[in-house]
Amino acid sequence: MRCPRAAQREASGAMPPGSSQRRASAFFNVAKTVADCFKYRSSAGQDAALEALQEAIRERRASTGEIMEYARIDRVQNVIRPYLEALL
Repeated sequence: MRCPRAAQREASGAMPPGSSQRRASAFFNVAKTVADCFKYRSSAGQDAALEALQEAIRERRASTGEIMEYARIDRVQNVIRPYLEALL
Protein backbone atom coordinates (compact mmCIF):
# COMPACT_ATOMS: atom_id res chain seq x y z
CA MET A 1 0.00 0.00 0.00
CA ARG A 2 1.33 3.40 -0.97
CA CYS A 3 0.89 6.30 1.44
CA PRO A 4 1.34 9.71 -0.19
CA ARG A 5 2.99 12.45 1.82
CA ALA A 6 1.26 15.82 2.05
CA ALA A 7 2.83 19.22 2.41
CA GLN A 8 2.17 21.06 5.67
CA ARG A 9 -0.24 23.43 3.90
CA GLU A 10 -2.26 20.53 2.52
CA ALA A 11 -2.21 18.47 5.72
CA SER A 12 -3.28 21.35 7.96
CA GLY A 13 -7.00 20.60 7.56
CA ALA A 14 -6.80 16.89 8.19
CA MET A 15 -7.28 17.11 11.95
CA PRO A 16 -9.91 19.36 13.53
CA PRO A 17 -8.64 22.17 15.80
CA GLY A 18 -7.98 21.07 19.36
CA SER A 19 -7.32 17.44 18.52
CA SER A 20 -4.05 15.88 19.50
CA GLN A 21 -1.64 14.26 17.05
CA ARG A 22 -0.59 11.83 19.82
CA ARG A 23 -3.95 10.10 20.14
CA ALA A 24 -4.32 6.55 18.91
CA SER A 25 -7.43 7.41 16.90
CA ALA A 26 -7.66 10.33 14.51
CA PHE A 27 -10.76 12.24 13.47
CA PHE A 28 -10.57 13.45 9.91
CA ASN A 29 -12.52 16.14 8.17
CA VAL A 30 -14.98 14.74 5.60
CA ALA A 31 -14.52 17.67 3.20
CA LYS A 32 -10.73 17.22 3.32
CA THR A 33 -11.10 13.49 2.65
CA VAL A 34 -13.27 14.17 -0.42
CA ALA A 35 -10.73 16.65 -1.77
CA ASP A 36 -7.92 14.15 -1.15
CA CYS A 37 -9.86 11.47 -3.06
CA PHE A 38 -9.89 13.76 -6.08
CA LYS A 39 -6.25 14.69 -5.61
CA TYR A 40 -5.20 11.03 -5.62
CA ARG A 41 -7.86 9.85 -8.09
CA SER A 42 -5.26 8.27 -10.36
CA SER A 43 -4.25 5.81 -7.64
CA ALA A 44 -7.52 5.67 -5.63
CA GLY A 45 -9.78 5.62 -8.66
CA GLN A 46 -12.19 8.09 -10.20
CA ASP A 47 -15.18 6.02 -9.05
CA ALA A 48 -14.08 6.19 -5.41
CA ALA A 49 -13.70 9.97 -5.62
CA LEU A 50 -17.15 10.40 -7.17
CA GLU A 51 -18.75 8.11 -4.60
CA ALA A 52 -17.11 10.00 -1.74
CA LEU A 53 -18.41 13.30 -3.11
CA GLN A 54 -21.93 11.95 -3.63
CA GLU A 55 -22.15 10.48 -0.13
CA ALA A 56 -20.75 13.59 1.54
CA ILE A 57 -23.35 15.78 -0.18
CA ARG A 58 -26.28 13.33 0.15
CA GLU A 59 -25.68 12.68 3.86
CA ARG A 60 -24.92 16.37 4.52
CA ARG A 61 -21.62 15.53 6.16
CA ALA A 62 -19.86 18.40 4.36
CA SER A 63 -21.06 21.57 2.70
CA THR A 64 -20.12 22.54 -0.83
CA GLY A 65 -18.21 25.52 0.58
CA GLU A 66 -16.09 23.30 2.80
CA ILE A 67 -15.37 20.89 -0.03
CA MET A 68 -14.37 23.73 -2.36
CA GLU A 69 -12.12 25.26 0.31
CA TYR A 70 -10.15 22.03 0.72
CA ALA A 71 -10.21 21.50 -3.05
CA ARG A 72 -8.54 24.91 -3.39
CA ILE A 73 -5.88 23.92 -0.86
CA ASP A 74 -5.29 20.60 -2.68
CA ARG A 75 -5.36 22.39 -6.06
CA VAL A 76 -8.20 20.30 -7.49
CA GLN A 77 -11.02 22.86 -7.44
CA ASN A 78 -11.30 22.90 -11.24
CA VAL A 79 -11.67 19.10 -11.18
CA ILE A 80 -14.34 18.99 -8.45
CA ARG A 81 -16.41 21.99 -9.61
CA PRO A 82 -18.20 20.27 -12.57
CA TYR A 83 -19.15 17.28 -10.40
CA LEU A 84 -20.51 19.53 -7.66
CA GLU A 85 -22.52 21.53 -10.18
CA ALA A 86 -23.98 18.32 -11.61
CA LEU A 87 -25.00 17.08 -8.14
CA LEU A 88 -26.73 20.33 -7.22
